[in-house]
Amino acid sequence: MTKVKNGKCYLCGKTEELTDDHVPPKAFFPRPIMHDNLITVRACKSCNSFWGPKETLLVHDLSIAGDNADSRSVFINSTHKNYMRGAGTRGGPSADYYKILSRLKDSYLKNADGSVTKTSVTLIYIPKERDEVLAKIAKGLHKHHFGEMLPVDISYFVVGRTPLVIEDFYTFQKACSIRGRYGETFSYMGGRAADDINCSFWYLGFYAKLDFLVIFYDGSI
Repeated sequence: MTKVKNGKCYLCGKTEELTDDHVPPKAFFPRPIMHDNLITVRACKSCNSFWGPKETLLVHDLSIAGDNADSRSVFINSTHKNYMRGAGTRGGPSADYYKILSRLKDSYLKNADGSVTKTSVTLIYIPKERDEVLAKIAKGLHKHHFGEMLPVDISYFVVGRTPLVIEDFYTFQKACSIRGRYGETFSYMGGRAADDINCSFWYLGFYAKLDFLVIFYDGSI
């Protein structure tokens, strides 16, 4: 169903100088982008300018941690080029590149009884400031699917430091009324509480291996 975009920035509520903001940002996708139905929501130029550099940092992190053709394409054509600028003078990649590599860790999914499966995953410690970018993407999904912006000061937390237990993941799937997928680059599921329209939850999957759960809520929990 086509969603109606009102004239208001989904992040700050501003009604002037509005542009289309892609959810997730187009920088996550390998070029050329093979999808013609990417989600867009209305955002003001100020918010777009503010969030652009933050989104780029998350793209760099996840393209390095990812392990499929899409993440490798983004890494080669964007991340690697960024960190190799000035390499001739330095003699190698920038220090930030090695900092990202130091945050990677291989792990395996676990069953509810604690036994380890044969499904390997790559974990990456995402600095706390990256959480807000994941929350921004989830806010865009909320606006697109529910047709209303979340309060500017809505509380949230992000789960994504360890893989979800398989049985817990299946339980979460059942609670989600919304699903979407863009190849092996991005997938999502979401829903919201019946008694609180601002309490919503969003599973964000990047490069078929990197999973995060963003939960919005009113008040303290």
